Amino acid sequence: EHEIDNAIFPTLAKQIESPAWTRLPDKSGAEFFFKNGIHKNFAIYTNNMPNAQVDKRLFLGRPKVDVDRRIVFAVLNSVFTYLGMELIGRTNLGEGALDVNVVDYKKIPVVDPVKLEEKLEEKGKLRDFLQIIDEMLNMKPVNIESEAKNTIRLKMEEYVLGSLGLNKKDVLNFYKELMTLVNLRAERAASIKKKS
Repeated sequence: EHEIDNAIFPTLAKQIESPAWTRLPDKSGAEFFFKNGIHKNFAIYTNNMPNAQVDKRLFLGRPKVDVDRRIVFAVLNSVFTYLGMELIGRTNLGEGALDVNVVDYKKIPVVDPVKLEEKLEEKGKLRDFLQIIDEMLNMKPVNIESEAKNTIRLKMEEYVLGSLGLNKKDVLNFYKELMTLVNLRAERAASIKKKS
């Protein structure tokens, strides 16, 4: 057994003296998975394994508000959020992938889930909305071109973005603009790849 010189390696000595230096940080109880790398599939997943530990390519999140997690899931998977991911994330030009980190996710604007829940309750539409979300939770996420045509997803968006006063045409325009940004990102990466 060798002693570490605290004067030369103060940080290392402090780490090794700690009883928890070999343990991963506790991430248990997180309700959502956020991806770091995104190409054309923007999905944010629910975490059904509360004791899961993840590496640097996935991030875990907990809602800061006390609402049904299905409402938070809908807000996180709205085209409004996806546009924020596309605009705030960084592009890995060689691959055309989008890099969205923890600090980026914190900046992305989202629809307020508490206000959404309140508006849906006022209008007597909360139960219908949650049934649509239950259907969404049973579907496998696909690329954005297919998601934009998914009738269940579009119904979800009518509730989520409808709470902001947007209509079906606005929702379709959001998807159209998101697909334009995604395609430009992929085309730009492909053109850079050809040049090198």
